[in-house]
Amino acid sequence: MKILMIMVVLLVCLYGAYSIPIQGVCNYNGQQHKVGDTFKSSDNCNTCGCGGMGMIFCTQRACIKTCSYNGQSYFPGLTFKSADGCNDCDCQNNGAVVCTERACATLV
Repeated sequence: MKILMIMVVLLVCLYGAYSIPIQGVCNYNGQQHKVGDTFKSSDNCNTCGCGGMGMIFCTQRACIKTCSYNGQSYFPGLTFKSADGCNDCDCQNNGAVVCTERACATLV
């Protein structure tokens, strides 16, 4: 029975189903970090750190993306006038700005 268990552990390790963390190093998003390092999380909003035995810890703040348009910042769901003054724009949840494309009246 012991021999069978040893063989199973060896097979699992050889085929990568289990990886033994390297002491003093953390792997996150394909990057290696040393114990004590801090770095941006994959959401580019929270901060992560490398702890002992390869353990990674990250803050878990709710991240709200804002939209930037014509030098101003807007929150998602907000509607505002476009730079031309006659079209309306909406700030999307992903930070994109979508504007109507109506023909604007020109003054003669």
